Amino acid sequence: MTSESVLPELSIIVPVFNVDRYLPDCLDSLAALNDVAVEFILVDDGSTDGSRERCEARVRDDPRFRLLQAARVGPGEARNIGIRGARGAHIGFLDGDDLVVPEAYLAALRQVQASGSDFVTCAFRRLRGGGVLRKSRLSRGHAVSRSGVRPEDRPDLVFASVFWNKIFRRDFFEKACYPIPDGIFEDILPNLRAFCMSEQIDVCAQVAVLWRVREDKSSFTQKQGSRRNIAARLAVLAKCLAFLDSQPQGYRTAFQHKVIAHDAQILLKALAAVEETGLRLVARKVFVDLLALGPADETETLVGIQAFINATLPEPPSEEPLEDMIPLEEYSLVFRPRKATAISARTAIKIVSRGTTERFIGDFSSLHIHHLDAGRREVFWCDVPEDAPLMEEPFYYQGLRKLGSAGYAMSFDNIGPWQRPLRARPVVMASIGRCGSTLLSKLTKGMGLATWSEPDSFTNLAVTPELRAEPALYQGLMRLGLNVLADQAAQTGQSQFVVKLRAQATPVCEDLAAHHRDTLVFFVVREPVAWALSYHRLWGAAPEVLAKTLSDQLGYIRAAQARGLEVTVIDYDRLVAAPHETVGAICATLGVPALTPERIGAIFGVDAQKDTPVSRSSGTAPADGFAEAFVEALRQRAPDLAEMGPAGWLAQGG
Repeated sequence: MTSESVLPELSIIVPVFNVDRYLPDCLDSLAALNDVAVEFILVDDGSTDGSRERCEARVRDDPRFRLLQAARVGPGEARNIGIRGARGAHIGFLDGDDLVVPEAYLAALRQVQASGSDFVTCAFRRLRGGGVLRKSRLSRGHAVSRSGVRPEDRPDLVFASVFWNKIFRRDFFEKACYPIPDGIFEDILPNLRAFCMSEQIDVCAQVAVLWRVREDKSSFTQKQGSRRNIAARLAVLAKCLAFLDSQPQGYRTAFQHKVIAHDAQILLKALAAVEETGLRLVARKVFVDLLALGPADETETLVGIQAFINATLPEPPSEEPLEDMIPLEEYSLVFRPRKATAISARTAIKIVSRGTTERFIGDFSSLHIHHLDAGRREVFWCDVPEDAPLMEEPFYYQGLRKLGSAGYAMSFDNIGPWQRPLRARPVVMASIGRCGSTLLSKLTKGMGLATWSEPDSFTNLAVTPELRAEPALYQGLMRLGLNVLADQAAQTGQSQFVVKLRAQATPVCEDLAAHHRDTLVFFVVREPVAWALSYHRLWGAAPEVLAKTLSDQLGYIRAAQARGLEVTVIDYDRLVAAPHETVGAICATLGVPALTPERIGAIFGVDAQKDTPVSRSSGTAPADGFAEAFVEALRQRAPDLAEMGPAGWLAQGG
């Protein structure tokens, strides 16, 4: 049992979407977990079949259950929502159609608590119709219970690349796996990262989870022959192979063996019925990279992989005299693919369909987070009527595809960095979040500087999980955006431009420090407890999460400062209390004429977020002891931040 006053030992997170038929068995199995302080966090992802009502009923009947609501964000982000709301020292996961075996699951928890290992991985069985249990080849390596296992000694454990058969120490999970990426098969790469980054793991031989095989085959993972399933599996394998480039050979060999024994068999069978050239070429590249991991045992599947590679030849080089040709898919209302070509004109994406005239589609400033589709690994632009009801669709991205009159999709693989000196100096307005970066960007607009603050594309890119997992893609988009903005400023005769960065985007400063030492950074900070209370009221974030957020953001800024970037700290409360003095100092640093008191007053008066750090609220009232819990979490994670005021943070770090 657990209550609001007792922190749970374990948080089990259950993403729920249209599993009404199976959910009662799942919840009953969890409710049978006794003799442990546990919380069950149910995240309903917009169910339409009665699943949410079942969750609500369980919450009313059992105080250990909590219900959080999402809006069709997908299983990865649904789990992230649960993680942010979790309070346990250990974290487990379960899908809404699966079951735990209570005695075995509790034994696994006690095992990992006693050993202090990073996580415990448990045996599981497939649950078929009529209650028949069958072994899964993914469950190999769980025959004998052991504690304190070094992962390099048990590479066979990499086969179970799922979340729901593991219990993680929370601090390790946040370091190795969080945030969980969007898309399908979202747990494969984080599990691989956890395996490679762990110092020791436990193995529990008791069957702790029953993995359901749905009789109606409504689970996406059972639709192995669908194009979407094939593309998603290939995409995640490509990311895993890229990650393994920097890992020891033992891990590379283990993952290669797992893919050949499992994923490749599924893919070869599904690809036999696929004629689409693009998809087959992607599969060929994945298979080539897979074999490049090292020698593999001669098996029937390996022979099939080699035959597929030989039969699927790469396309010959294009004879088009275009330096920056990028293949696109062009979509009509029914979105039937047709060959097209995009030319990166450095400041815009232009479309040239063969035999037609050039037409402008969009540039970096029109790129929004919802244009990045993880499942299909592509950026998508389209023309959408202004009155189109996009937000009524289950996914914004699906709404774009359904309602757009024409669209163009560009693969992530065709976005690369473009290196050259910027034509104008970057000026960054950054903050730890909820303390005035929007106000500062309005001030720089009032100074007449080219200021890029909306649609917050840098932040959108920085918080996109699939980009965090692909540093080269992330850096390519960052560089593209900076060059576009610098060019726009230079074309209007300006020598500097301003970029507003929300808290999550501060890693951009490290890249700027590496390539553009003349960058100026204005970093807005606030007294940490007041900031945490503001953030919690808006987003409902837990004290431990906020402590990590603050520590991480300061770490990025300190790293940039250590590499030579000039950082000016601005105290938000002083900015509000004495705006004329603070704004005057900013103008002097930027070398622009000072703003008049009347102009400053007008900007502060119309600021859309004026006073929001203390007034804007999501309705989440801080619990008793919230401030104390935040200070303690911050003291454990970053004692220097807790012991000194914001004015000394960067002096200490620099």
